[in-house]
Amino acid sequence: MGELAARRPDTLDRQVGEPGAASPEWLPGAGREAAPGVSEFFADELAQVLNCSRTAASALADQSLVLLRHLPATWAALADGRLDWPRARAPAAELGPVTGEVEPEVLSQVEVAVLLRADRLSVSGLRAAARAELLRRDEAAAERRRRQAERCADVTVRAGRDGMAELSAFLPQPLAAALRDTVDHYARTATTGRSGSCGPESSPIWCCGPGTPVAHRSRPTSPWSRPCPRSNPGAPRRAPLR
Repeated sequence: MGELAARRPDTLDRQVGEPGAASPEWLPGAGREAAPGVSEFFADELAQVLNCSRTAASALADQSLVLLRHLPATWAALADGRLDWPRARAPAAELGPVTGEVEPEVLSQVEVAVLLRADRLSVSGLRAAARAELLRRDEAAAERRRRQAERCADVTVRAGRDGMAELSAFLPQPLAAALRDTVDHYARTATTGRSGSCGPESSPIWCCGPGTPVAHRSRPTSPWSRPCPRSNPGAPRRAPLR
């Protein structure tokens, strides 16, 4: 893999500003930079050679270059037959995204610690071991993982059967817990037909005042745009709708 990548240098690519060069909008963002010195079309060519998707080829190329450049002991164990390919890819997949932010000495220590028990762990166990060893040796690793996870926040809707759908939200834990409580509160209210209350046990985000029927409640434009009337004694109270 490394030899094939070396035969596709980025010096042959059209540079930014030249006719036919990649648009700046298509350039990788922070944390997703292409391998230095390798053509941007390498993953496409590799996908053709292996008859696989470009995504699978990109992951394979990234992990192979991580093994070659940052995890030499794992690469040597793979070459000597002491480690199979799925297990060799596991630490590469876990450590690859942080190789540019972690000191080489720390990566080497993590690699040695994981290899000592690599033959006794599953693929997922190897990834977990690499993650645990990195967190133990690098104090900033946990904060980097948290920031990266926050950048991946998203809300998706998956169509189901019989006209139903599944709403999924990947959010920071406190916000996810608050949203879950809110949805649960409204679902119970709609089921029982009772409005509930605005006490501590009710939703921390939305509140419409006691006695307001569900059908007449208006949702605020922002989750935090209107405080609970009971938490703000000076706020005017709205009379229940009849």
